[in-house]
Amino acid sequence: MPVRVVPVRVVPVRAVPDRGRATSRTNGHRNATLRRRAGRGIQGMADGGPVTRGVGIEAARAPNRTLDLAELGRPDVRRLLAELDGMVAREAGSYLHPSKRWEYPWALERARLAPGSHVLDAGSGASIFPVYLARCGHAVTALDRVVERRFGAAHAVTVEYVAGDLAALPFAAESFDAVFCISVIEHVPEERIPQAMAEFRRVLRRDGRLLLTTDYYRDAEAEIWHEGPDRRFRVDWGVFDEARLRRSILDAPGWVVDGALDLDVDWDRVSPRMRRFHGYPYTSVGVALRATAAGGARNPNA
Repeated sequence: MPVRVVPVRVVPVRAVPDRGRATSRTNGHRNATLRRRAGRGIQGMADGGPVTRGVGIEAARAPNRTLDLAELGRPDVRRLLAELDGMVAREAGSYLHPSKRWEYPWALERARLAPGSHVLDAGSGASIFPVYLARCGHAVTALDRVVERRFGAAHAVTVEYVAGDLAALPFAAESFDAVFCISVIEHVPEERIPQAMAEFRRVLRRDGRLLLTTDYYRDAEAEIWHEGPDRRFRVDWGVFDEARLRRSILDAPGWVVDGALDLDVDWDRVSPRMRRFHGYPYTSVGVALRATAAGGARNPNA
């Protein structure tokens, strides 16, 4: 059945230059400050064990879409975030980046993981997310370019941490039921994204899904600055606009978007809200993709 696509406005842009390798975007004092800013008004009480199934954040909008801060107020999302915050407090050095307060609930909803799934968190950094997945009973592998810290002991779970490159994954074909790439692909040099997408497809099992989120703005060539409570800096990674997202992700050979797609953003309204939320003028976009039967198949969203 063809994928239903919500009409969108395409803005032509030039190719984005290499903006450097992946880096962790939060640590120490700054992480605590960002957590407090993002958490105001959306925290709730966790009631029991981990939220293991879809957290129910999909509503009237398309399942593949940009961040909607209103979703953070849902009771089920608030419970999940409270649980993740509690886990971060127990795992010294771990973090929960503000944008991932929406991205993780979205990704869990879209992943539709069966019990005991084998999953890869590609570009995990020091995120608490792999530990959460392990607590849910999944077999979790967390990959990053350098493994500096390993988490899970404080929660009596095991996560396999592996050092590696997204464009040359050190895993056998069809190793995983799902691959999570959450706000990482924007740190991959432009010329290496095609190989990373091909590698994600290679390591996924039949009917597996790639859950991918990335920074999303009106113009990928714009000069972007973070305006935080304690510092200001220029963004040096490659954010996506609609044209770049379609070119590099949605039109990547061998993939099809799993469900409807809505990329419409009222930037005059959204950018000021995102500035208040996490200091950046851009939002996030989440897309779930399935591998096509033939690696060279063309995406119907093209």
